[in-house]
Amino acid sequence: MTLRVVHLINYDVGIRIHLGNYLRYLRTQGYDVQIVCSPGRYLRGDTVTEDGIFVKAIPFAPRYTPLFDLWTLARLVRHFRRERFDIVHTHTIKPGFLGRIAARLSRVPLVLHTVHGFRIWEGMPRWEYRLTVWVERIGAGLSDLLLSQNREDIEWAVRERVCPPEKIEYLGNGIDLARFNPDRVDSERVAALRRRLGAPPARSLVGMIGRFVAVKGYREYMAAARLLLDAGLPVRFVAAGPTQPEKAEGLSPDALVAEHGLAGRMTY
Repeated sequence: MTLRVVHLINYDVGIRIHLGNYLRYLRTQGYDVQIVCSPGRYLRGDTVTEDGIFVKAIPFAPRYTPLFDLWTLARLVRHFRRERFDIVHTHTIKPGFLGRIAARLSRVPLVLHTVHGFRIWEGMPRWEYRLTVWVERIGAGLSDLLLSQNREDIEWAVRERVCPPEKIEYLGNGIDLARFNPDRVDSERVAALRRRLGAPPARSLVGMIGRFVAVKGYREYMAAARLLLDAGLPVRFVAAGPTQPEKAEGLSPDALVAEHGLAGRMTY
């Protein structure tokens, strides 16, 4: 008997970044794998990935939108009941919450959720923090098992009584180190890029990659950059990632650079 598993994630690019190798591995183990995610530039309606994995495009709103979320939930329930999956495995906030509700309403036998980091950050409003804890408790109650990509989130989940310790396990986040081997990059290309970023060999270059949202730690990164420059260290900084102004915690790179006095020392 072939087990049917569906993975839910918010953005289509997440299929390539977070799930690509994992889904390919599941197929080699004999699973019938599908994906549900929002429509995007890598998808055209219901389609397949470059690896031939079927994708059902169902939109997940980035904000709290009760009516739209109910519509998404109804579509998920209809899809789950039609496909009769053995396992629903959810990722990220909105697909994780709605997907687990839909899985239970559809009587899916096994429901898993991978924690890619809880949506909390230093200085967030107290009411929003408590709401996040409440939502995560509900989600954990709908899950058979939580998988965490770092141990700190496990400690937070147990401390805030999101779930008991036996219900959350460490998974980690595998990186293909051979792909990111610096020896694979031409030295002249590296030197040219450093010059373009204003970081000759005598100057250290510090970089950060991630979406420009508060939870990624860009405020802390900018503050650390300011401390290093005030100490007189020869450092140049670079930040790379998309802005997401539609998100409540979205940040403006221009505003952050100006706030910390990093004009001319921070490239993004």
